[in-house]
Amino acid sequence: MDHTDSRVMGRAVGLHMFVTGPTSFYVLRFFLGVAEAGFAPGIMLYVSQWFPARTRGRVIAVFMTALPISGVIGSPLSAWLMTSAPALLPLRGWQWMFLCEGLPAILCGIAFWKLVPDTIDEAAWLDAAEKAALKAELGGGQTHHTGSFAKGLSDPRVWMLCVIYFAFVAALYGVSFWLPTLIKALGFVGIRQIGLMTALPYAAAVATMLALAWNSDRTGERRKHLALAGLLGAVFLILSVLLRGTPMWSFGALIAAMAGIVTAIPLFWNLPTAFLKGATAATGFALITSIGNLSGFVAPFLVGVVTDASGSTASGMYALAAAALVGVLLVFLVPARLVDRPSTI
Repeated sequence: MDHTDSRVMGRAVGLHMFVTGPTSFYVLRFFLGVAEAGFAPGIMLYVSQWFPARTRGRVIAVFMTALPISGVIGSPLSAWLMTSAPALLPLRGWQWMFLCEGLPAILCGIAFWKLVPDTIDEAAWLDAAEKAALKAELGGGQTHHTGSFAKGLSDPRVWMLCVIYFAFVAALYGVSFWLPTLIKALGFVGIRQIGLMTALPYAAAVATMLALAWNSDRTGERRKHLALAGLLGAVFLILSVLLRGTPMWSFGALIAAMAGIVTAIPLFWNLPTAFLKGATAATGFALITSIGNLSGFVAPFLVGVVTDASGSTASGMYALAAAALVGVLLVFLVPARLVDRPSTI
């Protein structure tokens, strides 16, 4: 795993404070994408080489709680920086926001590089017996030597997972990008108020992620838990539109929708980490992430086009709900024998 990903990503985010126009913004966004590209597949490969299948769902969920937690903290913080920080130093609020977002990633990248070992054999806190036991549970500890890079690109199961991941990430990116606009449309005004309201869906997502991941590990079942999260997101996203006449009910549905959509992402990673190993896993995870992240462009753009054409965000939300439902249906094309394991109940 490349320990520099987080540091490079932090620098790319922080450098956005020096944006002077569209060209510099697009260039920095490109390099941010380059830095992000290796982060998620690297983490998933690392997790698959350290944690056995019986605990992997919880581990991935705990790691990915960083996403909604960053929303809980980042939304109000960004709102405060945008409105109050300019008085602190001769920097604009948006510059403070990028600076504060970039520094933690750089520091975490340095800490990870210095403190986290690459392999089980390098773990100073494990004795010989513990290392042997962990390797045995992981299949001999040789997963990094199995498979091939080419197989990760040619395996049809990987391409199926790419489509599933694209569908769920499209819903996530679309809703996340438009969430402040959706909240404003419900009658909430002011940057600070919208920032605080935006934090609530992410807070609900943390609890939902941990609960479903724990139950998935407990039962050994993967596909139905993922489908449930995606279905929850799609249904409540539709309800958030239908209930717009009652803003608080609509906002409540939006909270539930975000909880389901965000939860689908860590639950999805239980599928590829269950059967992809070694070099095949490295390229497979990278391909899945690359295809899925294309939705980061497609989904917000699609919602914008549909919204401009219809004059309302409702059609865009229906499109995102449809994407999540496609992911739900495709999940069941993945054979249960590949991803499920015996129950520990």
